[in-house]
Amino acid sequence: MLASLAGTPGGSWGNKDGVETRTVDWGGTESTIGVGPFFYFSHLVDTLLSYGYVSGQNLHTAPYDWRFAPGAGQDQWLEDAKALVESTVASNGGRPADLIAHSMGCLLVFDLLSGQSEAWLAANVRKFVAQGCPWGGSANFVQSSASGYALGVPLLPPSILRPVQAAAPCGVWMYPNPDLWADDEVIARTPAKDYTVANLDEMLEDLELVDSLKAFNSVKEASALWNGNFNRGTRVDTYAMIGVGLASDEAFEYSANFDGEVASPPEAISSAKGDGLVSIRSLERFKAWSGAHEDLGVGLHWQEFPCAEHISMPHNNDVVDATIAILLSGFCEGDEQGECGMYKSGWDVHDCSLGI
Repeated sequence: MLASLAGTPGGSWGNKDGVETRTVDWGGTESTIGVGPFFYFSHLVDTLLSYGYVSGQNLHTAPYDWRFAPGAGQDQWLEDAKALVESTVASNGGRPADLIAHSMGCLLVFDLLSGQSEAWLAANVRKFVAQGCPWGGSANFVQSSASGYALGVPLLPPSILRPVQAAAPCGVWMYPNPDLWADDEVIARTPAKDYTVANLDEMLEDLELVDSLKAFNSVKEASALWNGNFNRGTRVDTYAMIGVGLASDEAFEYSANFDGEVASPPEAISSAKGDGLVSIRSLERFKAWSGAHEDLGVGLHWQEFPCAEHISMPHNNDVVDATIAILLSGFCEGDEQGECGMYKSGWDVHDCSLGI
Protein backbone atom coordinates (compact mmCIF):
# COMPACT_ATOMS: atom_id res chain seq x y z
CA MET A 1 0.00 0.00 0.00
CA LEU A 2 0.93 3.62 -0.49
CA ALA A 3 1.48 6.37 2.01
CA SER A 4 2.06 10.07 1.57
CA LEU A 5 5.41 10.85 3.17
CA ALA A 6 4.85 14.60 3.19
CA GLY A 7 1.86 16.69 4.13
CA THR A 8 1.82 19.09 1.19
CA PRO A 9 1.39 18.75 -2.57
CA GLY A 10 4.70 18.22 -4.30
CA GLY A 11 6.10 16.24 -1.37
CA SER A 12 7.57 12.76 -1.42
CA TRP A 13 5.57 9.62 -2.16
CA GLY A 14 6.55 6.07 -1.47
CA ASN A 15 5.67 2.80 0.18
CA LYS A 16 4.47 2.44 3.72
CA ASP A 17 7.07 1.54 6.33
CA GLY A 18 8.24 -2.04 5.95
CA VAL A 19 7.27 -2.31 2.28
CA GLU A 20 9.91 -2.36 -0.43
CA THR A 21 9.34 -2.59 -4.16
CA ARG A 22 11.80 -2.75 -7.04
CA THR A 23 11.74 -3.09 -10.78
CA VAL A 24 13.19 -6.16 -12.48
CA ASP A 25 16.29 -5.95 -14.69
CA TRP A 26 16.38 -2.19 -15.25
CA GLY A 27 17.89 -1.57 -18.69
CA GLY A 28 17.73 -5.23 -19.70
CA THR A 29 14.79 -7.20 -21.06
CA GLU A 30 14.18 -9.89 -18.42
CA SER A 31 11.17 -7.98 -17.09
CA THR A 32 9.31 -8.87 -20.31
CA ILE A 33 9.98 -12.61 -20.17
CA GLY A 34 6.87 -14.62 -19.46
CA VAL A 35 3.38 -15.44 -20.66
CA GLY A 36 0.17 -13.58 -19.95
CA PRO A 37 -1.08 -10.01 -19.56
CA PHE A 38 1.71 -8.96 -17.20
CA PHE A 39 4.37 -9.74 -19.83
CA TYR A 40 2.68 -8.02 -22.73
CA PHE A 41 5.90 -6.71 -24.30
CA SER A 42 7.37 -10.20 -24.62
CA HIS A 43 6.17 -10.66 -28.22
CA LEU A 44 7.66 -7.34 -29.34
CA VAL A 45 10.95 -7.94 -27.52
CA ASP A 46 11.26 -11.44 -28.98
CA THR A 47 10.59 -10.04 -32.45
CA LEU A 48 13.18 -7.29 -32.03
CA LEU A 49 15.75 -9.86 -30.88
CA SER A 50 15.00 -11.92 -33.98
CA TYR A 51 15.85 -8.87 -36.10
CA GLY A 52 19.29 -8.61 -34.55
CA TYR A 53 18.78 -6.30 -31.62
CA VAL A 54 20.85 -7.26 -28.58
CA SER A 55 19.49 -7.05 -25.06
CA GLY A 56 21.49 -4.68 -22.89
CA GLN A 57 23.34 -3.20 -25.89
CA ASN A 58 20.87 -1.61 -28.27
CA LEU A 59 17.64 -2.95 -26.73
CA HIS A 60 16.64 -1.87 -23.24
CA THR A 61 13.52 -1.72 -21.11
CA ALA A 62 12.75 0.87 -18.46
CA PRO A 63 10.19 -0.74 -16.13
CA TYR A 64 8.43 1.51 -13.66
CA ASP A 65 6.18 1.38 -10.62
CA TRP A 66 2.81 2.05 -12.23
CA ARG A 67 1.30 3.43 -9.01
CA PHE A 68 3.22 6.70 -9.14
CA ALA A 69 3.07 9.79 -11.36
CA PRO A 70 5.27 12.80 -12.20
CA GLY A 71 5.27 15.07 -9.18
CA ALA A 72 4.07 12.21 -7.00
CA GLY A 73 6.75 9.54 -6.75
CA GLN A 74 7.86 9.11 -10.37
CA ASP A 75 10.60 11.74 -10.57
CA GLN A 76 13.43 9.25 -10.06
CA TRP A 77 12.24 7.19 -13.01
CA LEU A 78 12.35 10.29 -15.21
CA GLU A 79 15.96 10.92 -14.19
CA ASP A 80 16.97 7.28 -14.65
CA ALA A 81 15.24 6.98 -18.03
CA LYS A 82 17.00 10.08 -19.32
CA ALA A 83 20.35 8.64 -18.24
CA LEU A 84 19.51 5.29 -19.88
CA VAL A 85 18.74 6.99 -23.19
CA GLU A 86 21.96 9.00 -23.05
CA SER A 87 24.14 6.00 -22.22
CA THR A 88 22.49 3.91 -24.96
CA VAL A 89 23.09 6.59 -27.56
CA ALA A 90 26.71 7.01 -26.45
CA SER A 91 27.42 3.27 -26.55
CA ASN A 92 25.91 2.93 -30.04
CA GLY A 93 28.05 5.44 -31.85
CA GLY A 94 25.87 8.45 -31.16
CA ARG A 95 22.88 7.04 -33.05
CA PRO A 96 19.69 8.53 -31.56
CA ALA A 97 17.39 6.08 -29.84
CA ASP A 98 13.89 4.96 -30.75
CA LEU A 99 11.44 4.94 -27.84
CA ILE A 100 8.46 2.57 -27.66
CA ALA A 101 5.80 2.72 -24.97
CA HIS A 102 2.26 1.58 -24.26
CA SER A 103 -0.59 3.19 -22.36
CA MET A 104 0.64 4.99 -19.22
CA GLY A 105 4.22 4.36 -20.30
CA CYS A 106 3.58 6.73 -23.22
CA LEU A 107 2.61 9.45 -20.76
CA LEU A 108 5.82 8.94 -18.81
CA VAL A 109 7.84 9.18 -22.02
CA PHE A 110 5.91 12.33 -22.95
CA ASP A 111 6.79 13.94 -19.62
CA LEU A 112 10.40 12.81 -20.10
CA LEU A 113 10.58 14.44 -23.53
CA SER A 114 8.75 17.56 -22.36
CA GLY A 115 11.48 18.23 -19.81
CA GLN A 116 14.32 18.24 -22.36
CA SER A 117 15.75 20.90 -24.66
CA GLU A 118 15.30 20.63 -28.42
CA ALA A 119 19.07 20.12 -28.74
CA TRP A 120 18.90 17.14 -26.37
CA LEU A 121 15.96 15.66 -28.26
CA ALA A 122 17.71 16.01 -31.63
CA ALA A 123 20.84 14.32 -30.31
CA ASN A 124 19.17 11.50 -28.40
CA VAL A 125 15.76 10.56 -29.84
CA ARG A 126 14.99 9.52 -33.42
CA LYS A 127 11.41 8.23 -33.15
CA PHE A 128 8.74 7.72 -30.51
CA VAL A 129 6.16 4.95 -31.02
CA ALA A 130 3.14 5.39 -28.74
CA GLN A 131 0.78 2.42 -28.50
CA GLY A 132 -2.71 3.03 -27.11
CA CYS A 133 -1.84 6.23 -25.28
CA PRO A 134 -4.53 7.87 -23.09
CA TRP A 135 -3.29 11.39 -23.90
CA GLY A 136 -6.39 12.94 -22.38
CA GLY A 137 -7.00 10.48 -19.58
CA SER A 138 -9.77 7.95 -19.10
CA ALA A 139 -13.06 8.11 -17.23
CA ASN A 140 -12.36 4.63 -15.87
CA PHE A 141 -9.94 6.16 -13.37
CA VAL A 142 -12.79 8.16 -11.84
CA GLN A 143 -14.59 4.85 -11.40
CA SER A 144 -11.43 3.38 -9.87
CA SER A 145 -11.37 6.09 -7.21
CA ALA A 146 -15.03 5.68 -6.34
CA SER A 147 -15.74 1.96 -6.53
CA GLY A 148 -12.75 0.22 -8.10
CA TYR A 149 -12.27 -1.12 -11.59
CA ALA A 150 -11.76 -4.82 -12.30
CA LEU A 151 -9.77 -4.24 -15.52
CA GLY A 152 -12.08 -6.59 -17.37
CA VAL A 153 -11.10 -9.61 -15.25
CA PRO A 154 -14.15 -11.90 -14.90
CA LEU A 155 -15.46 -12.63 -11.38
CA LEU A 156 -13.05 -10.15 -9.77
CA PRO A 157 -14.94 -7.78 -7.44
CA PRO A 158 -13.82 -4.20 -8.18
CA SER A 159 -13.77 -3.40 -4.46
CA ILE A 160 -10.74 -5.69 -4.02
CA LEU A 161 -8.62 -3.45 -6.27
CA ARG A 162 -10.12 -0.18 -5.13
CA PRO A 163 -7.82 0.46 -2.09
CA VAL A 164 -4.70 0.46 -4.29
CA GLN A 165 -6.37 2.18 -7.24
CA ALA A 166 -7.80 4.96 -5.08
CA ALA A 167 -4.48 5.60 -3.33
CA ALA A 168 -2.19 5.46 -6.37
CA PRO A 169 -1.22 8.90 -7.76
CA CYS A 170 -1.30 7.49 -11.29
CA GLY A 171 -5.08 7.32 -11.06
CA VAL A 172 -5.66 11.05 -10.64
CA TRP A 173 -2.90 11.76 -13.15
CA MET A 174 -5.03 9.96 -15.74
CA TYR A 175 -8.33 11.58 -14.86
CA PRO A 176 -10.25 13.00 -17.85
CA ASN A 177 -8.57 16.19 -18.98
CA PRO A 178 -10.52 19.48 -19.16
CA ASP A 179 -9.06 20.14 -22.60
CA LEU A 180 -11.36 17.37 -23.87
CA TRP A 181 -14.23 17.10 -21.39
CA ALA A 182 -16.66 20.00 -20.97
CA ASP A 183 -17.27 21.46 -17.52
CA ASP A 184 -20.93 20.41 -17.67
CA GLU A 185 -20.31 16.87 -18.97
CA VAL A 186 -21.16 14.44 -16.19
CA ILE A 187 -18.61 11.72 -15.55
CA ALA A 188 -19.98 10.38 -12.26
CA ARG A 189 -23.51 10.98 -10.96
CA THR A 190 -24.90 10.34 -7.49
CA PRO A 191 -28.37 11.24 -6.16
CA ALA A 192 -27.01 14.42 -4.57
CA LYS A 193 -24.25 15.59 -6.92
CA ASP A 194 -22.88 15.41 -10.43
CA TYR A 195 -19.11 15.24 -10.91
CA THR A 196 -17.41 16.70 -13.96
CA VAL A 197 -13.85 17.75 -14.79
CA ALA A 198 -14.68 21.01 -13.02
CA ASN A 199 -15.16 19.42 -9.59
CA LEU A 200 -13.21 16.17 -9.48
CA ASP A 201 -11.35 17.62 -6.49
CA GLU A 202 -14.71 17.77 -4.69
CA MET A 203 -15.27 14.12 -5.53
CA LEU A 204 -11.99 13.21 -3.86
CA GLU A 205 -13.02 15.24 -0.82
CA ASP A 206 -16.42 13.52 -0.70
CA LEU A 207 -14.71 10.14 -0.91
CA GLU A 208 -12.30 11.28 1.84
CA LEU A 209 -9.31 10.48 -0.35
CA VAL A 210 -7.07 13.11 1.22
CA ASP A 211 -3.77 11.82 -0.16
CA SER A 212 -5.24 11.41 -3.63
CA LEU A 213 -6.31 15.05 -3.58
CA LYS A 214 -2.74 16.04 -2.66
CA ALA A 215 -1.46 13.94 -5.56
CA PHE A 216 -4.01 15.48 -7.94
CA ASN A 217 -2.83 18.98 -7.11
CA SER A 218 0.80 17.91 -7.46
CA VAL A 219 0.53 16.18 -10.85
CA LYS A 220 -1.48 19.07 -12.33
CA GLU A 221 1.52 21.27 -11.62
CA ALA A 222 4.27 18.81 -12.52
CA SER A 223 3.00 16.96 -15.59
CA ALA A 224 2.93 18.35 -19.13
CA LEU A 225 -0.42 16.62 -19.57
CA TRP A 226 -1.95 19.18 -17.21
CA ASN A 227 0.31 22.22 -16.79
CA GLY A 228 -0.20 23.92 -20.15
CA ASN A 229 2.74 22.41 -22.03
CA PHE A 230 0.83 19.64 -23.80
CA ASN A 231 0.32 21.40 -27.13
CA ARG A 232 4.06 21.70 -27.76
CA GLY A 233 3.95 18.02 -28.63
CA THR A 234 6.78 15.57 -28.20
CA ARG A 235 9.04 17.61 -30.54
CA VAL A 236 10.33 14.35 -32.06
CA ASP A 237 9.09 12.16 -34.91
CA THR A 238 6.05 10.47 -33.35
CA TYR A 239 3.93 7.49 -34.40
CA ALA A 240 0.63 6.97 -32.57
CA MET A 241 -1.14 3.61 -32.73
CA ILE A 242 -4.84 3.71 -31.92
CA GLY A 243 -7.18 0.83 -31.16
CA VAL A 244 -10.68 1.49 -32.47
CA GLY A 245 -14.10 -0.11 -32.62
CA LEU A 246 -14.53 -1.12 -28.97
CA ALA A 247 -16.87 0.34 -26.39
CA SER A 248 -15.04 2.38 -23.73
CA ASP A 249 -16.66 3.50 -20.48
CA GLU A 250 -17.27 7.26 -20.28
CA ALA A 251 -19.83 8.00 -17.52
CA PHE A 252 -21.06 6.27 -14.37
CA GLU A 253 -24.28 6.53 -12.39
CA TYR A 254 -24.26 5.53 -8.72
CA SER A 255 -27.27 4.77 -6.54
CA ALA A 256 -25.76 6.26 -3.36
CA ASN A 257 -23.85 9.43 -2.53
CA PHE A 258 -20.10 9.45 -1.99
CA ASP A 259 -19.75 9.74 1.78
CA GLY A 260 -16.29 8.42 2.50
CA GLU A 261 -17.18 4.78 2.03
CA VAL A 262 -16.26 2.57 -0.92
CA ALA A 263 -19.05 3.05 -3.41
CA SER A 264 -20.95 0.08 -4.77
CA PRO A 265 -20.36 -0.56 -8.47
CA PRO A 266 -22.21 1.89 -10.74
CA GLU A 267 -25.74 0.87 -11.62
CA ALA A 268 -25.45 2.33 -15.11
CA ILE A 269 -22.49 2.96 -17.41
CA SER A 270 -22.42 4.98 -20.64
CA SER A 271 -19.87 4.14 -23.31
CA ALA A 272 -18.25 5.71 -26.36
CA LYS A 273 -16.03 4.50 -29.18
CA GLY A 274 -12.48 3.65 -28.24
CA ASP A 275 -10.13 0.75 -27.51
CA GLY A 276 -12.10 -0.85 -24.68
CA LEU A 277 -10.55 1.32 -21.96
CA VAL A 278 -9.76 4.71 -23.48
CA SER A 279 -12.20 6.74 -25.58
CA ILE A 280 -11.28 7.97 -29.02
CA ARG A 281 -11.15 11.63 -28.00
CA SER A 282 -8.37 10.84 -25.54
CA LEU A 283 -6.51 8.55 -27.94
CA GLU A 284 -6.54 11.31 -30.57
CA ARG A 285 -5.63 14.28 -28.38
CA PHE A 286 -2.14 14.30 -29.91
CA LYS A 287 -3.58 15.63 -33.18
CA ALA A 288 -3.44 19.08 -31.60
CA TRP A 289 0.33 18.92 -32.18
CA SER A 290 0.15 19.00 -35.98
CA GLY A 291 1.02 22.70 -36.27
CA ALA A 292 3.77 22.63 -33.65
CA HIS A 293 5.41 19.55 -35.17
CA GLU A 294 5.19 21.02 -38.66
CA ASP A 295 6.87 24.20 -37.48
CA LEU A 296 9.72 22.15 -36.00
CA GLY A 297 10.03 19.90 -39.05
CA VAL A 298 9.30 16.69 -37.11
CA GLY A 299 6.73 14.12 -38.11
CA LEU A 300 3.39 13.27 -36.57
CA HIS A 301 1.89 10.01 -37.84
CA TRP A 302 -0.94 7.76 -36.75
CA GLN A 303 -2.70 4.56 -37.71
CA GLU A 304 -5.90 2.94 -36.46
CA PHE A 305 -6.05 -0.76 -35.59
CA PRO A 306 -9.59 -2.17 -35.66
CA CYS A 307 -10.53 -4.14 -32.55
CA ALA A 308 -7.06 -3.78 -31.01
CA GLU A 309 -8.00 -3.93 -27.33
CA HIS A 310 -6.13 -1.55 -25.04
CA ILE A 311 -4.42 -3.90 -22.59
CA SER A 312 -3.44 -6.52 -25.17
CA MET A 313 -2.29 -4.02 -27.80
CA PRO A 314 1.49 -4.59 -27.38
CA HIS A 315 1.19 -8.24 -28.39
CA ASN A 316 -1.30 -7.61 -31.19
CA ASN A 317 0.42 -8.99 -34.30
CA ASP A 318 -0.54 -6.04 -36.52
CA VAL A 319 0.73 -3.56 -33.94
CA VAL A 320 4.01 -5.44 -33.53
CA ASP A 321 4.49 -5.65 -37.31
CA ALA A 322 3.83 -1.93 -37.70
CA THR A 323 6.24 -1.11 -34.87
CA ILE A 324 9.01 -3.16 -36.46
CA ALA A 325 8.34 -1.46 -39.78
CA ILE A 326 8.77 1.99 -38.23
CA LEU A 327 12.04 1.04 -36.55
CA LEU A 328 13.59 -0.61 -39.58
CA SER A 329 12.49 1.91 -42.21
CA GLY A 330 15.47 4.17 -41.54
CA PHE A 331 18.12 1.52 -40.95
CA CYS A 332 18.26 -0.29 -44.27
CA GLU A 333 18.73 0.24 -47.97
CA GLY A 334 15.68 0.21 -50.19
CA ASP A 335 12.44 2.03 -50.77
CA GLU A 336 8.91 1.95 -49.46
CA GLN A 337 7.92 -0.89 -51.77
CA GLY A 338 9.28 -3.52 -49.45
CA GLU A 339 13.02 -3.98 -49.93
CA CYS A 340 13.44 -3.45 -46.19
CA GLY A 341 11.26 -6.47 -45.58
CA MET A 342 8.76 -5.10 -43.08
CA TYR A 343 7.87 -1.58 -44.19
CA LYS A 344 4.13 -0.97 -44.46
CA SER A 345 2.63 2.11 -46.04
CA GLY A 346 -0.66 3.53 -44.90
CA TRP A 347 0.16 6.03 -42.20
CA ASP A 348 -2.33 8.89 -42.05
CA VAL A 349 -5.04 6.73 -43.65
CA HIS A 350 -8.09 6.58 -41.38
CA ASP A 351 -10.78 4.54 -43.08
CA CYS A 352 -10.62 1.38 -41.00
CA SER A 353 -12.40 2.27 -37.77
CA LEU A 354 -15.39 0.21 -36.64
CA GLY A 355 -18.51 1.44 -34.91
CA ILE A 356 -19.59 0.11 -31.55
